[in-house]
Amino acid sequence: MTETPQTTPLLEREKIITTAVHHARRHRVVILHGLAGCGKSALLDHVTTKLDETKGTIPAIYIEHCTPYKSFLLDIIYQMFRRSLLPESDQTQEWDDLYKFYNRGHSRLALTLIYTVVEAYPDLTFCVDNIDTATSHGISLFRHLLQSNNPPRLVCTAKSIQRLNYLVWQAEILPLEPLSKSAVTKMVDQYIQTHGLRVASIKTFYQQVYTISAGNPLAVMNNLRYCRYEPVIKKHLLSSRSLSAGRKELDMSFIVVIIFVLAMMSRYIARSIGDTHLYMLGSIIAALTIGGRYFVFKGAGKETS
Repeated sequence: MTETPQTTPLLEREKIITTAVHHARRHRVVILHGLAGCGKSALLDHVTTKLDETKGTIPAIYIEHCTPYKSFLLDIIYQMFRRSLLPESDQTQEWDDLYKFYNRGHSRLALTLIYTVVEAYPDLTFCVDNIDTATSHGISLFRHLLQSNNPPRLVCTAKSIQRLNYLVWQAEILPLEPLSKSAVTKMVDQYIQTHGLRVASIKTFYQQVYTISAGNPLAVMNNLRYCRYEPVIKKHLLSSRSLSAGRKELDMSFIVVIIFVLAMMSRYIARSIGDTHLYMLGSIIAALTIGGRYFVFKGAGKETS
């Protein structure tokens, strides 16, 4: 049984979709900003659909992957090809032939084609998912496009805006907040009805899902899928699941680095004074620090924005 559209994390986000479409039609850059799993990609997909439905404008181009750079350029060209936006000399060819030509050629050829299309269609809109994962060349591409005579509109999602300085200063940033308890309850109800889950204590189940997920839509769905094949969902089932997507946990990286630096300093001091025991102790602490960082703290870092 597949997930139904009703269980997608769009509750309480209708206003953000409307606002994003409003600004996309009037501004050049819109950034949907939020933590991993908060529903940015799903919102961007809906914004793209809304922009596509606008009469008299060029359809929005949805770009899902920003890396690696060459594949990113080819993805843009492919979306333009699907929308019949390429020059006639390229549009009449088969996509496989176009792909081989631009994949084997220098990136300049792909860039020239993209600039040509943007110049020909001033109402073009790029909808880019996770633009903060793009390479420096990919971000520079959008910087140059926005400086062109006919700059396109740009709607994108990002977990971090630190590398997007040029885009941020002229962008409308729409932060995505965690879902409220009532919205999470609605998601849980929809999932229970769709998949026929049996829950021993429904109120406790609501509370546990909301507490563990912290209102993060992806974490909500992950916890629901975890319970999907249980004959009966009992109270203790989710009690051990303390870590989920979107949860902010203590970042131990800095403490681990400090301990490692102190251990290495003790080794150098021990060598200078000839203290064998201090040297061995520093080596053991350094080894334990490296091992502990890999096995204990891996994946428990704090989500940064």
